[in-house]
Amino acid sequence: MDDFTEAIRLNPDSFGALYRRALLRICAEDLEGASSDLTKAIELKGDYAAAYYHRGVNRFVQLDHAGALSDLEKYLELGDQEHDPAEVRVLIEAIRAKS
Repeated sequence: MDDFTEAIRLNPDSFGALYRRALLRICAEDLEGASSDLTKAIELKGDYAAAYYHRGVNRFVQLDHAGALSDLEKYLELGDQEHDPAEVRVLIEAIRAKS
């Protein structure tokens, strides 16, 4: 993670470093840090669907159901196939049921 942090220090607009550090932060259970990195990454590259997926799942875990729904719906809208759209729809329905 230190290498990505250094890359971001040198270039705060490095989408790749922000996105990859966010994934590492999720693994380290630093959900707030991951959310911050993913938000910045999305600001830089708003059409990168996987960033919305990961931020959506991260928000769901943090009980931000409205944010999770928004991000997961955006993921589907962008049409990415990295994660099975049917499974994402099931997650969306589960979140709606909790809201």
